[in-house]
Amino acid sequence: LISIVLGMGLPTTANYIVVSSLMAGVVVELGAQSGLIVPLVAVHMFVFNFGIMADVSPPVGFASFAAAAISRGDPLKTGFQAFFYSIRTALLPFLFIFNTDLLLIDVSWLHAVVIFVVAMIAMLVFAAGTMGWFVSRSRLWESAALVLVALIQRRRA
Repeated sequence: LISIVLGMGLPTTANYIVVSSLMAGVVVELGAQSGLIVPLVAVHMFVFNFGIMADVSPPVGFASFAAAAISRGDPLKTGFQAFFYSIRTALLPFLFIFNTDLLLIDVSWLHAVVIFVVAMIAMLVFAAGTMGWFVSRSRLWESAALVLVALIQRRRA
């Protein structure tokens, strides 16, 4: 939440500088207190992703209002639609923290290819489930099943 507030109204480079300098150390410290050791690059991606979400989140939502101006649509409707679409992207930074294999740190080429293929399939299924469309309009239970399938992952022994 603080990364979103800090990122409001900032261009991308300034956003990264602000949220990484103010929030990365906090996230590392909180993780260490909980016994979670996280690579620093994952922490930076975590805080930066939430900082960038400020571009489509109310009350600022510069990207949403720019898109509304280009499409000549209603800025508030576009802003709220963009906000609801971006809510589902709030899951991605947590994947970087809890599954660091996605960052391809210390993995073999074969394992990297497997990670890439599985991640692509999971993103497709998750997007289909949250948008309500796969090949055709999904029923509510089909969308719930797609999201459940996308979130299930196998743990290594």
